[in-house]
Amino acid sequence: MRKLTLSLKAEYFTAIRDGSKPEEFRLVTPYWQKRLEGRSYDVIELTLGYPQPG
Repeated sequence: MRKLTLSLKAEYFTAIRDGSKPEEFRLVTPYWQKRLEGRSYDVIELTLGYPQPG
């Protein structure tokens, strides 16, 4: 199973959770092109900020 994890700032995470923001967009940059173009994912996980290390 392929999972794409996107870390979001609190304001965007909360808006998506509450249903007032139905979509998340990312700028078209080489960073995101490498991770998204020509790939498919089974699950998209939205996280509040970045996970704690360790």
